[in-house]
Amino acid sequence: MKTIKLTGILLTLIYTSSVQALTFAASKNRHIDILGVIDGSMVNIAQQIDKLSQRSDEPITMLINSPGGYVFVGDIILNAMKIAQQRGVEFHCLSTVYAASMAFSIYNACDYRYAFETTRLLFHPMWIATQGSRVSELAVSIQNSVEREARLKEELQQKLKMDTTLFELNYQAETFWTASRLQAYAAFNYIRIIDSVKNIPNLFAVTSRRSIFGKANKQNLPESVQRVIKRLAEEGLN
Repeated sequence: MKTIKLTGILLTLIYTSSVQALTFAASKNRHIDILGVIDGSMVNIAQQIDKLSQRSDEPITMLINSPGGYVFVGDIILNAMKIAQQRGVEFHCLSTVYAASMAFSIYNACDYRYAFETTRLLFHPMWIATQGSRVSELAVSIQNSVEREARLKEELQQKLKMDTTLFELNYQAETFWTASRLQAYAAFNYIRIIDSVKNIPNLFAVTSRRSIFGKANKQNLPESVQRVIKRLAEEGLN
């Protein structure tokens, strides 16, 4: 048994061949839940992270079970995490159900990532809502989204260290990986597979007003950046 003691957090990793049992004896004051759709109600998470990182450079634990959500809100959380990491704070993140889309971007930004073998993980092209948008507004949104997506892809590829062709195929296909399968193709220790967890509340909690991708129905799907660009080109609105 190997025990790593950190101020405020005790991580006990028990190795039985490839199986690990993870104990988070974390103070509630340094634990954050991201459960359900990432929308405006989660903006305060960034404020929580900022306050915790100013108070101490002890690690922050995070439980992420989310189908993703709004990029704008996710970016606010990611920015808070980056500032905290610059202050010396590490993020120890666990997903037991799924971390998809924007939630996976947050999961990817963590310093240590834990999951069950069957945890579902998804990274894919960015989607934007276009219904009711003016063409001029849409053009700006597309430009910003294309630049944001390019940066996100580059960061993800650097961390995953996955074969470029394999990454691109699964990225465009919106593959829902199991954690164990992604572990097989990703960089060493990108994900640490465990089979049990102690001292984490809401272990399997996930709430969503919509479906697994946060989409209401097939008649009201947001369009991907690539599809919007193609449609505008076909309409002669380059």
